[in-house]
Amino acid sequence: MFNFAELEKKQKNGRRKKTIREVKKATLTPHYKNHYDYLEKHLPTIFKTVGINWDWNGGIIGAHGDKGYCYKNKWEKAGIDFCHGMVLYLMTYCQPYSDDVRQTKEGFKDPSEWVIENYNKFKNILPQTENTHNIEDN
Repeated sequence: MFNFAELEKKQKNGRRKKTIREVKKATLTPHYKNHYDYLEKHLPTIFKTVGINWDWNGGIIGAHGDKGYCYKNKWEKAGIDFCHGMVLYLMTYCQPYSDDVRQTKEGFKDPSEWVIENYNKFKNILPQTENTHNIEDN
């Protein structure tokens, strides 16, 4: 739980006063060191939820976790948190999702576009990051 007494003490010592939103985020949202930390913690459960066998795809973070950086700005402009974008991006390497992106009858489809097009289908199963917020924070 957030320590409001400590916040008041810091504010009296000349630090900037935190907004209500910052206080809510501090109490409600887990923080991750980077997207690898987020993926290591949540990807096995997410994959299980969407029907991807983690035992067959357990090395995917190490193999492809760096490849999404080139899409970071594109996803963020589309309103997609980078960690969330990386989850969907890694799904594109796995069956059955690779059939929609990498192994289509029409050939290769840009995975970053697939992430943007399909984000709303999956966003409710993705755990929050410091860059996402609760509905009540809108």
